[in-house]
Amino acid sequence: MRAHELTVGRTFGVTFDHGEDFFEALSSFCRDNGVRQGYIPSFIGAFAEAEIVGACEKLSSGSTASKSTSSLSLVAFAL
Repeated sequence: MRAHELTVGRTFGVTFDHGEDFFEALSSFCRDNGVRQGYIPSFIGAFAEAEIVGACEKLSSGSTASKSTSSLSLVAFAL
């Protein structure tokens, strides 16, 4: 086990516009603000479309999820 005390640095609140591509906008935000790493402690949102990739069983070390996907429309969530 490894542990490190973390010092919280900058904090951002980000709102994405309707129709904006989430990953492109997030990448652009990080690039523009010099964010190289971080975490999202909470996330409330919705996607008009989402593609879910996963596995039915526990993955072994070094393996990746199945290439099969499920496409969904009008997805809302809170993390």
